Amino acid sequence: MAGTSVSAQDRAEITELFARYAWAGDTGSFDEYVALFTEDGVFDGMGGYYTGPDELRELAREVKQGPRSRGLQHWVGNSVYDSDGPDKVVVKSMCFAPRRIENEHSLVFVGYYVDTIVRVEGEWKFRIRRWRPWAGEVLDGAKPWETGADDGGFIHRKGTENGARVSAV
Repeated sequence: MAGTSVSAQDRAEITELFARYAWAGDTGSFDEYVALFTEDGVFDGMGGYYTGPDELRELAREVKQGPRSRGLQHWVGNSVYDSDGPDKVVVKSMCFAPRRIENEHSLVFVGYYVDTIVRVEGEWKFRIRRWRPWAGEVLDGAKPWETGADDGGFIHRKGTENGARVSAV
């Protein structure tokens, strides 16, 4: 999606949104986490599809309190910004999550986000936060974020697998 360039100020504010997302999720600040999304915001990935404040709060709890969550940190970088007008930006980013428990370190996941971010009353928020693992066809050069192909994500299944919601972590 090639649009107008994204200003340095908007990039800085969106980068701050990513940092606030990581801090809120990793420290259990559930209300702050939910406030980073629009009222109809969506998170699609990590085993589930969550939409609206109540489901996003459920996801935030799972991110902090889930069985694989202790010691987890989310890191996002290598972001590419594509403007779709003055108040909408699509950002592709690479991400990973290391974890430290006691003296043991591990890498929990490596993946990427494709975020649709919109400006609401002067503040950037996630409209859609879509996460996928850096695996499978992506390793061979496929770019489902460009083709719109069904990449196995829950956005195509509306949060169910065989009719039942799957835990996020």
